[in-house]
Amino acid sequence: MTDNRGQLSNFLFSIFYFLFSAILISGCAVKTNLPLEMAPTPGAVGIMHTVQRGETLWRLSRIYNLDLDKIIQANRITDTTIIKPGQNIFIPGVKKDVSFSNYNDNSGFIWPVKGKIAAYFKSEKDHLINKGVNIKAKFGADVLSSRAGVVSFCADNLAGYGKTIIIDHNDGFVTIYAYNSQNLVKANDRVTQGMAIAKVGVNERAGVAMLHFEIRKGNKPQNPIHYLPLAK
Repeated sequence: MTDNRGQLSNFLFSIFYFLFSAILISGCAVKTNLPLEMAPTPGAVGIMHTVQRGETLWRLSRIYNLDLDKIIQANRITDTTIIKPGQNIFIPGVKKDVSFSNYNDNSGFIWPVKGKIAAYFKSEKDHLINKGVNIKAKFGADVLSSRAGVVSFCADNLAGYGKTIIIDHNDGFVTIYAYNSQNLVKANDRVTQGMAIAKVGVNERAGVAMLHFEIRKGNKPQNPIHYLPLAK
């Protein structure tokens, strides 16, 4: 009888533990933003676009001929939001969805280096506001040109940034690559997308190997996350 009661007690405890764990996990689970599905303002005209692999907010703005800031505001997108395939993005003022597969555009940006983002756009440290992103990477790794263009600036010791390269993409956009340990190009060199232009160096203030990367439009800093595809 004692053994049966013990077995029953263990069985009931197992059920209780399982249910309690399920409730705890569901209550503490971190919500993902997949799909995004931001509820549009009641009465707002527009469509819900399902993000496909390779799409970026900038490319969506080009596909739908819509200002990037309008998409960002309509979806309440933050400076750290990275859109992913399967997310639903509200496109304001548009009545018809556009197939990304039918849109040929080879002028997008690519990641200049593989690594983890250490500091996001507009993050603040030591009273300095980040005008791009800092990407932790292996010291000496290749820094790639995010787009094709012409090197408009190349410095060996720019104050606060060290070895720095600026590439003009001839359409109002420029990209900036800093904290380099070595620059592999010089001013007026023409570069192709994906070409190695520098080697990853160290952020002296942080003492960590990383790349400082900026995208500017008309000299106005842009959030690189809104222009770069989801890292594989």
